[in-house]
Amino acid sequence: MRFAHSMAAVVVLLPACSCDDEKPRVSPQSSASAPASAEAPIVPPIPSKVVTIQTDDGATLAADLLVPKEPTGPVLVLVHAFRVDRSEWTPLVEKLASAKRRYTVVNVDLRGHGMSRGGQDGGKSFDWTTSKPEDVGQLLHDVEAAAKTGMEASGGRARSVVLLGSSLGAALAAKAASTVPKVSAVGLVSPGAAIRGFDIYHPFAAVRTLPAFIGAAGADNVSRDPVAALGKMAKNATIKAYNGQFHSARWIGKDQPELWDDLAAWLEQVYDAKPSEPMPSPSTSPEAPAKGTAKPEKGGGKK
Repeated sequence: MRFAHSMAAVVVLLPACSCDDEKPRVSPQSSASAPASAEAPIVPPIPSKVVTIQTDDGATLAADLLVPKEPTGPVLVLVHAFRVDRSEWTPLVEKLASAKRRYTVVNVDLRGHGMSRGGQDGGKSFDWTTSKPEDVGQLLHDVEAAAKTGMEASGGRARSVVLLGSSLGAALAAKAASTVPKVSAVGLVSPGAAIRGFDIYHPFAAVRTLPAFIGAAGADNVSRDPVAALGKMAKNATIKAYNGQFHSARWIGKDQPELWDDLAAWLEQVYDAKPSEPMPSPSTSPEAPAKGTAKPEKGGGKK
């Protein structure tokens, strides 16, 4: 009570003080609000620029490249589905540009898609109806070139590479995880069992100890069995099922936007993961179901 009366006296006497060189007293209210001015400044989003990538077999690719100020975190390569382009990943890229822990991001158009060239005819088209199994395999060069571009953009400072693919891109990401140096995690959205003979099980078996994201719509007949099988094979996986029948990140994300939050959260989780050497791939994959072969998506499925 004596303290309260003393404070009251100070408040009454302050207006009457005419001494210019006396420093004003700081009220308890002023000191309590001081920490608010000490908040950390907001870091602006990573700027994005369009770059051209040359593959080792002569294709010319377009990609969005985001390089943080301190590019010591992982390189993230985003691999879109068939018959779409790199805009499939735009919602995720926008989140990552402002994330607290930042990746060097390479969001690439596969050959014959979007702004990239190098389809079967050397131009911009990639015709699924006339493609051969070896044509699909050539897309692996695109993923490898994108990872190399990201590592070079970081000045060689990036600690690892994370691969994230959708549908066909998921198969390519699983395969590239064994061929790209320093891969520390792999993400598969709407994986299929095989695409034109491009199997996902044997490649994934070789990297099954890596942290993995495996997600698909629960009623997607193409991905349901592969998700279950890959989930059993994985040693450290985040598995997500979304409502509906939509196939690929593009269409799941439009219908279930939480996909982008889940992917951003997983990328935060695996940010410090360390690369590991691929394991020998078994000659057979007993967990792999006989059905679930992926077909090229023509758009969103029905819910």
